Amino acid sequence: MRWSREFRTALYALDGVGTKTYVKALKTLSKHELDESDFWVNKWGIWDKIPFNKKIENSIYKFKKEYNQYSYYQKIIEKNIRVVFEDDQEYPFLLKQIDFSPPVLFIKGAPLKTTQPISVVGTRKITAYGKHLIDHFVPFWSQTREIVSGFMYGVDVHAQKKALESGGYTIGVLGFGFDYMYPSHQRSLMKEFLAKGASFVSPFAPHVAPRPGNFPARNVLIAGMSLGVCVIEAAAKSGSLFTARLAGEMGREVWTIPGSIFSPFSAGVQTLLQEGAMLLRSPEDLEVSLKKVGNNFRSKGEVEGQTLIKEKVKSKISREEVSRNYLDRFNLTDKEKVVLEVLQAKKHNIDELLAKTDFSLLELQEVLLGLQLKSLVEEKGLWWVAGV
Repeated sequence: MRWSREFRTALYALDGVGTKTYVKALKTLSKHELDESDFWVNKWGIWDKIPFNKKIENSIYKFKKEYNQYSYYQKIIEKNIRVVFEDDQEYPFLLKQIDFSPPVLFIKGAPLKTTQPISVVGTRKITAYGKHLIDHFVPFWSQTREIVSGFMYGVDVHAQKKALESGGYTIGVLGFGFDYMYPSHQRSLMKEFLAKGASFVSPFAPHVAPRPGNFPARNVLIAGMSLGVCVIEAAAKSGSLFTARLAGEMGREVWTIPGSIFSPFSAGVQTLLQEGAMLLRSPEDLEVSLKKVGNNFRSKGEVEGQTLIKEKVKSKISREEVSRNYLDRFNLTDKEKVVLEVLQAKKHNIDELLAKTDFSLLELQEVLLGLQLKSLVEEKGLWWVAGV
């Protein structure tokens, strides 16, 4: 059955619906020969056959009070947001090669160009040395390649800014919906980048707020839509290392540029080099590495039908493994994982956390302290919240 763009958009935007549930819902509807209108009225108890949990069912009821699938889609279009599906030409062709690619993307700005994309990521606390590296390397790459990054202050933003200043093109990948901005002060910077021809992509519907659990999905996009990832300055536990390792597991290239062994912002870079990342001494080194592995594609047409994942790929990784890898960076205890999961859903006070976890007060305080030291949670008045 051919599903409308409006229906697919509304389905994917329901809270609790991810890639697997989205695909299963469409297959189940087809199997029972039900149409879009049947879905919204739960004909033949189709929600239980998919199956949907209570969170998704409540999301459907809430959605129906405010919209129908057509009014919702129109509202997105009115915000100058494009909805792009895997079968659309604008969908990044490299992203289709991974087995957990999002079926829907939300895009703002210039038409997405991903013929020669590379990602540049790194620390939020960029140093003068890091800026100097970007100023030297990115203008050269921008002449022939699209610069992809996470639009976070520090290395990401500086790399994207330098790409635009050099007359190049850049793509910012967000870990939240377009109704939000994190940090909020970068909203004006997004407008500036858009005016200069940049594009922004999100795997989340516009209403999805920024929270820690979203950022692994953003990192999957950064790695998945690129030929390789270059890390410029990263601390020992930087999220950039997660993105780089994802790229390696996808069979993409991982590059980095060395810094001082005495700098804390080079510790992550040194770790990647020990793990086998390619050391770049000049902008040209990146080009040489891509030609060696045969990933120097000229156009989308030349890529289709080819195997894009290189032989060195270790294994395909599922969305669940992505989240698990993200947590593994911090060596979380089982108790820390329990508390973090609770706080990722919403903020809680101590009494609520005690009720949700069944920990003793002493146990809970020790767990919160551990998460606090890892910068994963913070205390705001009477509330504990997961830190982005």
